[in-house]
Amino acid sequence: MPILGAAAALGIHVEGRAASCFNGKAHHGGHDEHPSLVFYPDSNRFVCFACGVRGDLIDLVRAVRGVTFTQAVRWIESQTGGEFPAGDRPPDARPITQPRVPDAKDIEIYSVLYELTYEIGPAMPAGQYLVGRGLDPDLANRHHATQMGDSDRLWEDLLRRFGRPRLAAAGLVSRSGRFLFSQHQLLFFYFDDGVPLFVQARDITGRSRCKELSLAGLHSPVPYNVDLLRQRPDQIHLCEGCIDTLSALQLGYPAVGVPGVRGFRTEWFAHFKGVRHVVLLFDNDEAGLAQAAELRAQFRIRGIKADASHPSKVKDMNDLLRQAGKRGQL
Repeated sequence: MPILGAAAALGIHVEGRAASCFNGKAHHGGHDEHPSLVFYPDSNRFVCFACGVRGDLIDLVRAVRGVTFTQAVRWIESQTGGEFPAGDRPPDARPITQPRVPDAKDIEIYSVLYELTYEIGPAMPAGQYLVGRGLDPDLANRHHATQMGDSDRLWEDLLRRFGRPRLAAAGLVSRSGRFLFSQHQLLFFYFDDGVPLFVQARDITGRSRCKELSLAGLHSPVPYNVDLLRQRPDQIHLCEGCIDTLSALQLGYPAVGVPGVRGFRTEWFAHFKGVRHVVLLFDNDEAGLAQAAELRAQFRIRGIKADASHPSKVKDMNDLLRQAGKRGQL
């Protein structure tokens, strides 16, 4: 099935090969105001040059419809007369490009990056941003959130120490050859047993077209705040994103996080060994509801009780935190 035909069937308005990105939540203001999503008919792939979401035909269907791999294949078959179209990725194939887990050399770079950033104070830009979202900067510091200072100077330091090819391999170079996080001052480090294994960044100025960024071409080997799982808690809350994880923690819930709505990795189930009950606190939107339902089933298949919680009249855990603050319940 041609990807442009699939886009039209999915309700995406395409002009030429460009469209507004469907991943609106990752864009400033919740919408891609300047069409950044580009389709490549020759390879049946897509990429958003603002938020970085990319993939093939199946990935597009999964993302837009909020469905599983199998459901996406069935939808494509329904659009093409009941057979998976020749030339597209077959149902049992792996994605054309697979993100990899950071290796020891990457982790060395993340460790240096962590040391070159700063603990967040309430008067600092990152601190003011967190306070504005109802979050305690001290809580963020304890969970390895940091603020960058002069990003140009930091980048020059990293270039001197490691060189551009090594930094690119570690996922820190943008497509234009610049520092990937140059406009994203707030960093979240995924620590495991004292070692930073992954990094995400967030724009706190509102000027970037993509408010959240993850390392290019890599995925985290662990959930955010995985050290909590090492304690084998009876109950754990699984959140969508670092901000929501911190919000849940501030509300008193033992919580870990995934990098994004579909960021949970199958190999992560091993980290939940010994946990009796998982509560899924994903965003209260179509994608969040669908992914929570899928993970709920996957946890139950593995013998772990799981429930999805979506408080009414709020969009996510940070919204719930701020509403509780306004009502004086904190």
